[in-house]
Amino acid sequence: MYLRTVHTDLHLPTLYAFIRSNPLGILTTAPRGDYAATSPAPTLKAKALVEAACNSSSNSSNGQVAPSNTLPQETIILFNGPAPHYVTPKFYVAMKPDTGKVVPTWDYSAVQVYGTATIHLDTSLPATRTFLATQLDDLSRQSEERVLGFTGTGGAGRPGRGAASSGFEIAIAEIGGKFKMSQELKEGDREGVCC
Repeated sequence: MYLRTVHTDLHLPTLYAFIRSNPLGILTTAPRGDYAATSPAPTLKAKALVEAACNSSSNSSNGQVAPSNTLPQETIILFNGPAPHYVTPKFYVAMKPDTGKVVPTWDYSAVQVYGTATIHLDTSLPATRTFLATQLDDLSRQSEERVLGFTGTGGAGRPGRGAASSGFEIAIAEIGGKFKMSQELKEGDREGVCC
């Protein structure tokens, strides 16, 4: 994702808050040179700013899951904001009359995370079962608490829970946010977009 300075945010607490508010990320890998994408529901756990990791679970029949524990290529997860907006040139009330050089665009917000993925696949291993149970509980807590009054799923005590799942743990190498909301425009054009 191209990060133009005026649209870029690298403030980690802001980016982590954005991910928590928009947790459904699009995971992209390139096994054998072919692109594959899926939609896991990652949760972000930041032990420290340097040791941040994105954790998620996904179905184990997914073609992105390799037999080895770490994917050799970099993984990207894109988290999109909730409300992208098409911006018609008619909104540019200052620039259009002056130059006539205007084109339509989109205003949107997104955070992109790059890193190395470790796969937790073998559910016969206690560590994998614990990892998956924790991820499923965390996802349920994050997504259901306000809506359904989540009080815990008892993941570790439910046999077979997560048996068809694999866990992705992303060691974050780079993270950046793009918040393109017409802030680079002249005041009149910003007012035209907002009103």
